Amino acid sequence: MNAILLLGFAIAAFVATVFLVAPLCATVSDALGRRWPQSSSFRGALALLPIAVGVGVVLSILSPQALFGRCHCVAHPHHLHLCFQHAVFSWPLVACAVIGFACLVPIANEAWKLVADCRATSRWVSSLSTRRAEFAGGADVEIDDALGPQAITVGLFRARVIVGARLWSTLAPEDRAAIAAHERAHASRRDPLTLLCLRIAVCVMPTRSGARLVDGWKRSAELSCDRLAACWIGDASSVAAALIACGRLQLATSTRVCAGSLAATTGDDLELRVKSLLASASDRASRISARGDLFELAAAAAAVAIAVTAVGGHSAHHAMETLLGWIS
Repeated sequence: MNAILLLGFAIAAFVATVFLVAPLCATVSDALGRRWPQSSSFRGALALLPIAVGVGVVLSILSPQALFGRCHCVAHPHHLHLCFQHAVFSWPLVACAVIGFACLVPIANEAWKLVADCRATSRWVSSLSTRRAEFAGGADVEIDDALGPQAITVGLFRARVIVGARLWSTLAPEDRAAIAAHERAHASRRDPLTLLCLRIAVCVMPTRSGARLVDGWKRSAELSCDRLAACWIGDASSVAAALIACGRLQLATSTRVCAGSLAATTGDDLELRVKSLLASASDRASRISARGDLFELAAAAAAVAIAVTAVGGHSAHHAMETLLGWIS
């Protein structure tokens, strides 16, 4: 029973930390987007930062013996203990546990929405009737008549580039090459997989803050793919011209078939993307990595969690025990 109370307390502490940190990270991400809009890896790391801090706080408060040495409970009998070996019944601990388990309800609801999005995206992709494009650009591009004037990249591990038939037929050959290179950049960076991981992470965050963090990463990822496409074809102005051509066609189209919510699609920040492309120097563009953000995000999150755990350590554990003892 006491172990269950500690588990509920850990969930409550984790969710409380995430809810405190997530709005701050969203604000920083928005400000970062105005100053350094192309920093997709940093903005992705900000999206995972609340999770990393929450994990670190929980580990430091529960103070596992494997991390901080032998148990000190016997030497401190004057308060309750956040220890699975010497846990005792406490009404404040019960209240925290109830809150923690109650938090699982909205989290489960967000997780179910994500599962529904995954299934809807899968069904949507399966419903497409595509044909391979006659294209000399060296990339596998599929054409679909029902897609509308947009290009998408779908698939977590085997990415597919799909372009709407009307968009493809309207574009000039050089614009087709630019659009194909942009979508190939999404595939090379594994952006659909990164998007799914970020969507999983924000399930435990406030809805608005989580959406801002994910949207911020998506905008930066579009800019990174623009620059990577410009690097591959060797002409940023060609990519900018292709973006403008796509934007014009989308404005002229009254109805638009939207892609699945877990597909990497062409973005809407046309003016920002064109200015960013034209302002990018060739030596900077050549350093754009096609590796993607996922590995860097995971490494950064793990480093933050370890750092928070080490900094909090035994002091945070004992302080929380003392606080709960006073409340009792």
